[in-house]
Amino acid sequence: MTLFHDRMLAAYHAGVLTDIPLANSFAVQPALLYSVKGTKTIDAFTTGMGNTSGFPDVSASDRTLEKHRYFGVSVGYLFTRK
Repeated sequence: MTLFHDRMLAAYHAGVLTDIPLANSFAVQPALLYSVKGTKTIDAFTTGMGNTSGFPDVSASDRTLEKHRYFGVSVGYLFTRK
């Protein structure tokens, strides 16, 4: 019997952006973004149907931590009315 337990990993996003005016009512917004995403997985392999506590006997476990880091670049535009 195999038990799987997945948990989301607390992550964050950070970035900077700026407005670059090209005309009185038009601007370009470049941005640099940094993101962290991931998951934590625990696979427990059991040897029997359980013990007196009602939970399976865990004989081995495999823990996997996947953490992905991303840099992203985006360019937006902004129109304003004056």
